[in-house]
Amino acid sequence: MKTIEQLGISPAPWKHTPADEWTHAGIDDANGCGVGETYQVPRSDEGTETANACICAAAPELYSALFEMVEMYRDGGSYDYEQEVIKKAKAALAKAAGESEVKE
Repeated sequence: MKTIEQLGISPAPWKHTPADEWTHAGIDDANGCGVGETYQVPRSDEGTETANACICAAAPELYSALFEMVEMYRDGGSYDYEQEVIKKAKAALAKAAGESEVKE
């Protein structure tokens, strides 16, 4: 299994830029470079576009958290390391859901 760096994915964190007047929302990497654009949808579906953009923007964090969880359980991990990985996973899930902070 490859790390996110080995896959050559643009640097995290990614963020989404809200839909503009054309109802396109963009995804930018940590350097501010565009890495994707959600599809154009009717204005009535703007919530769907925002949700799609949020999950796309969380992709690197979701991949990294899942990768670390697989590695942690394969290697046995320590309690402190497990808690750090779980914290990262919760943050990635919150970001994918469009939430600004992790809810317990």
